[in-house]
Amino acid sequence: MASYGGTERQPLLSGGRPPAYSARHPQYTPNIAPRYHTHIRNQADHHARYADSGNSVYALLRLVIICGAIIGGIALSPLLIRELVPHHDYDDARPPWITPCLKGPMLPPPRADGLRFNDPPWPGSVYVITEANTTQALTYYSDGSVGLTSYQRGTKHQRWTCRERDGWLAFTAEASDSVVFLGYSAWPSGPTMRCTATEEQFNEMFCVRKRSEDGFQVLMRRNNGLRPLGKDGGGTLAVVEVSDLWWGFSKV
Repeated sequence: MASYGGTERQPLLSGGRPPAYSARHPQYTPNIAPRYHTHIRNQADHHARYADSGNSVYALLRLVIICGAIIGGIALSPLLIRELVPHHDYDDARPPWITPCLKGPMLPPPRADGLRFNDPPWPGSVYVITEANTTQALTYYSDGSVGLTSYQRGTKHQRWTCRERDGWLAFTAEASDSVVFLGYSAWPSGPTMRCTATEEQFNEMFCVRKRSEDGFQVLMRRNNGLRPLGKDGGGTLAVVEVSDLWWGFSKV
């Protein structure tokens, strides 16, 4: 029995030819690759056709929507133009008659009566004194009382002459036969306005301030300060503690 260490079973050691080995490759089918590529190409063409169809449908829908919007705009344009452009019933071939305006701009009623409200009082000048920018003018009555009545152009009972003493303004009634000063009743009566004093005293001294808007604030000496000319609880002209009432001065 030959041992594994000898040369009987080892041809290379005994000088023999080595055994022949053959490697068998797997069977190759030459038609598989071309068939696979053809399938891939067919699928790509199929998807491309679907994509082209989708793009065509989308483009067609956009065209339909745009055309509809254009048609709708054309249909509505006469209505829009009619709303935006004034429509006249006259014939377009003949221009409308234009009547020239020879009068100036319309003024509010007080200004139309010649009242300006913003003439600062100055000694020696005559004024119409009105409540704010109304036609209610300060009016003198023959009994010495005063009140507000509708302005009447030219009446002396609504004209007041401005005077001055020691830097204080005073006003006298032009309608009186004698010089009487506008002021308020002396204590203990209430500080209601009247025009009976024959000379300018404490109760007849005025301070007139121009407002940033129209008109003036009229203040009078009262106790140890200045108090506004306004209306008391009964609507009578009086010197009050607080008042938003302002006055217009119109020089005549």
